[in-house]
Amino acid sequence: NVARLHGLETGGALLDLLRPHVTWVGNNYDQLAPEKEDGRLSVEPDGLVGQLAKARGLRTVGIAGGVEKCAYAVEACGFDICLDHRAPDFAEALAAATPDGVDIDFENVGGDVLEAIWPRLNPHARVVVSGLIAQYSLTSPRQGPDLTRLLKQRIRIQGFIISDYAAEFPAIIGDLAGVLTSGGFNWRPDVTQGLENAP
Repeated sequence: NVARLHGLETGGALLDLLRPHVTWVGNNYDQLAPEKEDGRLSVEPDGLVGQLAKARGLRTVGIAGGVEKCAYAVEACGFDICLDHRAPDFAEALAAATPDGVDIDFENVGGDVLEAIWPRLNPHARVVVSGLIAQYSLTSPRQGPDLTRLLKQRIRIQGFIISDYAAEFPAIIGDLAGVLTSGGFNWRPDVTQGLENAP
């Protein structure tokens, strides 16, 4: 086990823990990596992605479902702010939280969340699509955002799948293991026992 060799003990949840973070670290090897002038990131947090971005000097605006998750993102994970996407004024709150716009969107949700982020994207912004949880159960495709903005703002969008980085797993997991065992990052596994208790 590569992670255990690096001192990271996560039990059987290793892949689930690292899936989005392998993707995020993978971004550092291609054109969607944070650039020197970037200062704003919108990210649907499970915690580590935003913390890694924060360590790279970005202002992190988290988006989560519920007040408790948002409190964890800010208090335990160091996000600058976290917004509850279930709140009726979410779009307005997002606009207020990103007065200078968004440079990078690490997208895990899609749907109404992406619709709210879309008009906040700055020129040359990058949208990293790691998941679209709000759209997986749809019976018909959801209409996408207005591509006129993509053209005018020169936005770059790219989907990321974990298998794209299979050859780099040992190095990436080694890097992340070092980060996670350094004591400066927090994560919170959520384990449910038994299929009968699955959500």
